Amino acid sequence: MEITTAARDLLGGCKESAPELLIELIEERSSARADALAAWDEILVARKKVERATDEGELIRIGLRASLESVGIGSELNESLDAMVAVAERFLDRQAKVDAERTEAVMSMSVESGV
Repeated sequence: MEITTAARDLLGGCKESAPELLIELIEERSSARADALAAWDEILVARKKVERATDEGELIRIGLRASLESVGIGSELNESLDAMVAVAERFLDRQAKVDAERTEAVMSMSVESGV
């Protein structure tokens, strides 16, 4: 009788009266609680990963902004990382073209001078 009373207290308004059924319900609810706690732990881990990734993204953004400024390309203080990456890619593409033109000019001068 004591088990039944304690189980009813744990189970709230449950109408089951057979001890076996009450024990089964307690086990099911205990398992569901354990699953919920495990899911909560996973949420906390995921939240920490997101925070670390956000912090790392901000560090990358600051570094990229400094790199762009070092070659004379200014950017907005709150410009997104994606926008800054696009600017950096355009700069690198232009730089590759300039380098190719210089190489071609040097080669053409070498050929003209007979070297």
